[in-house]
Amino acid sequence: MQRSIQPTVGSTSITGPSKFSHINERAEPGYYSVKLDSSGVSAELTATTRVGMHRYSFPKTSEANIVLDLGWRDKVLDSEIKTVGDRRIEGFRRSSSWAKDQTIYFVAEFSKPFQDLLVSDGSTIRTGEAKGTKLKAVSRFSTKDGEQILLKVAISHVSIEGARKNLAAELPGWDFEKVRADAKAAWNKELSKIEVSGGTPDQTTTFYTALYHTMIQPNIFNDVD
Repeated sequence: MQRSIQPTVGSTSITGPSKFSHINERAEPGYYSVKLDSSGVSAELTATTRVGMHRYSFPKTSEANIVLDLGWRDKVLDSEIKTVGDRRIEGFRRSSSWAKDQTIYFVAEFSKPFQDLLVSDGSTIRTGEAKGTKLKAVSRFSTKDGEQILLKVAISHVSIEGARKNLAAELPGWDFEKVRADAKAAWNKELSKIEVSGGTPDQTTTFYTALYHTMIQPNIFNDVD
């Protein structure tokens, strides 16, 4: 599972990726789900064009966490995390990898107020906002058995304001199933441009998988405005 955002259960869980088995995964165009082995959390993902939507089903616990790791994968040149009220996190990440100096701005909004937000810079943990190159943020909650917490994450390569506008324009509400259905409909529209017949089910799957792969690049780069 991608480590940049992950749900965990336990006290100040800010280290290491969650483990899972491929038999507990499900993937289709516009939707992904997996059950995590260690925590028992079920994670589901879908998206609009510019906004990702997460749905996490937690067990009963006073230590439900959603971890944002800005140090994941690339070499980080600079990053910032700050809270806006008790439901939103905003910030940016400058990194060097395939692009020598790439900045991504983000706005992440939760469906439920977090009890607190802990930020780690690799050596200290504190509440509030921070800047650095090894930032992790832990949003902490108490949950009932099976309680779902949703998360919307909008990004922009231009500015925080761009990310805010993308979120407001594309995903103002919290209807996960509608977003999933809309994503499925959009992919069905594209994939149905070519219809094939006469082959085996495996050959049909191979064909439409290849067609799907031709459409996942290039990415949408511009903001809604």
